[in-house]
Amino acid sequence: MAEIKASLDQDISKKEFWQNFFPKFNIEKDTVFSGSPVSLTEKEQKEIPELMIREGYYRLAQKDLGISFANCTELIKKLDNEGLDPVFAYMYDELWLLQAKVQSLYKLVLGEDCVMHPTFWAWLVSTDKETAGWGPHRDRDRSCLRADGSTRLITMWIPITEATPMNGCVYMVPAYKDRHYNTEKEDIVNFDFQDIRALLASPGDVYIWNHEVYHWGARAAYRPGGEPRISLSYEYAATDTAHIKSPILDPQKVPSYEERVKLVAMQILQYAHMTNFPKNVLITYEAAQKTA
Repeated sequence: MAEIKASLDQDISKKEFWQNFFPKFNIEKDTVFSGSPVSLTEKEQKEIPELMIREGYYRLAQKDLGISFANCTELIKKLDNEGLDPVFAYMYDELWLLQAKVQSLYKLVLGEDCVMHPTFWAWLVSTDKETAGWGPHRDRDRSCLRADGSTRLITMWIPITEATPMNGCVYMVPAYKDRHYNTEKEDIVNFDFQDIRALLASPGDVYIWNHEVYHWGARAAYRPGGEPRISLSYEYAATDTAHIKSPILDPQKVPSYEERVKLVAMQILQYAHMTNFPKNVLITYEAAQKTA
């Protein structure tokens, strides 16, 4: 561990560093998603748009997502043990192919021509350290919603380990139970505590929510040696939104290694206030982002 930490400022932007760091996953083996997307049942195709409007979120239960959750867990735990944030897991092909596998879900909600935002994250919420997910918030304001209540922007959240109240699962206020949802008072919290829902999840589940629903990641209970809550997130936009970020990503394409360096740099810089990145990591990625 000491050798890796000591060499971060020299090695962390090099492809060879990541190939050696976790050889069970790949870098630039695939350039485009060529597998079979997750299929949706008739029931799911009907209820997903309806519940996204009524509740603001949806749980797609137990699908084959085409990734080894054990390997992904091992990778993110190793990153954490070596003092690297879990967001560095996006250096590997498998995390980009994972989101493409679920394209049937986000295309159903946003349209066939939707795009991927350059906004993603990974969490390891520890029961040993009683860490927490991100605090209560709306991702954006009500301008992400259309007149009929449908959304132009979604987050897709994927558990890699079991998510429970004990390891800091996500909590959600359903849209129709939030008195100030999609109103000019949206900045004022106004809902009954009894209406809060815990988003319990297992590997193979996928959650999506719009950017107006109020939600947060809880703090894990102190349970030495307990399984952490490890999870991933991605964002997508319909083409009729003014909130599309640059650079726009094609969800079917796997970014090149050089593109990944810049994209991970973006995440580090835009979320630096919410994390504790080592100074040498931040400096390295600031330099990488300036070349974008």
